[in-house]
Formats: sequence, structure tokens, C-alpha cells
Amino acid sequence: MIFSWAAGIIDAWLFLARSFKSMWRSAPGDLMALLVIRACGITAPGRRVASVAADEAAIVIEDPAAARYLDHQWIPVHAQTLGRYILARKTLDDHTLAHELEHVRQWQRLGPLFLPSYVAASAIAHLRHRPVYWGNHYESAARRRADLDCATSTPQTSGSSRIVSRPNASSCHWPPESSVPSL
Repeated sequence: MIFSWAAGIIDAWLFLARSFKSMWRSAPGDLMALLVIRACGITAPGRRVASVAADEAAIVIEDPAAARYLDHQWIPVHAQTLGRYILARKTLDDHTLAHELEHVRQWQRLGPLFLPSYVAASAIAHLRHRPVYWGNHYESAARRRADLDCATSTPQTSGSSRIVSRPNASSCHWPPESSVPSL
């Protein structure tokens, strides 16, 4: 009797922990992305791409209508990650996709703290007289991950995270044809 009662409490605790973890990862990034998608009038569903996190896939929205949002950023971008969603105005090359998948991992690790932390990293770069994009350590980490993914043919592991969808090394090139950075 006591064991079944204890097992019920443990099951309830594990359920709540999983639910909170999922909620932590999705708020506010996924909610912001869904609002942007709706505001841009994007109706077609995106493609799912295996993420660096083994338990969630990234959703890549490659639609010209995303330009309605991307054109109003503080620096010109052709892709941006909000939570699990990667918004792009056109089909992403493998290097940019690997870069954005690293941002998905960053969102999943930090949850709602990612956005203020990202802005703080840009502010610190500015105070150090570095470019706010190129000097941001989140961007540096994403560029390193993308370079590493494109240079190797085996999946990179980072703790319990694993890249399942491997970019094709022959199609990876940096810098991309356009000089517009991805966030």
C-alpha cells in the first residue's frame, strides 16, 4: 500500500517536472514565433529538422512572407530563431541551418532567459567596442558549431545533445553568398 502511494507521488512529480521543462523551453520563444508567423500571414507549415536536442525537433519556416518580420530587425538578417522556430525568407543553406540549430539549443537551455541574455551579450560587446553581432558570444558559439558541423562528417556531441541531421559538408560554405548575418 505504501509503495503504491509513493509510486503515485513519484509519477506525479516526474510528470510535473517534464511539463515544466517543456513549458520552460517553449515560453516565450515559441509563443513569439507563433505570433510572428501569424502576423506575417504564413499559412504553410514548416519542415521539421532534427535539432541538437535529442527530444525536440526544430521547425524551419522558409517563406518569403517572413521578410515582413525580418526586414524590421535592428540589423539586416535572412534568418532568425525564436524558440524552436527558425524563420527564414528563403531556403537555408546547410551552414546557416547548422548556425540556427545552435540557437535552438541555446533557447532550449536558457528558456525565457535567452532573449535578455542575448541582448546583454550584445550590449557587452558594444561596451568593449566590438560589433554587437560579431562580438556576441551566442553568435560566436553558433558560428563555431556551424563551422564544426560543416567541416566534419560525424555528428558532434555535446553532453546529452546530439545533432541528428547532418549538414552536407560539400554544400557548407562561409561566409554565405550574401553578407547578411543570421541571428
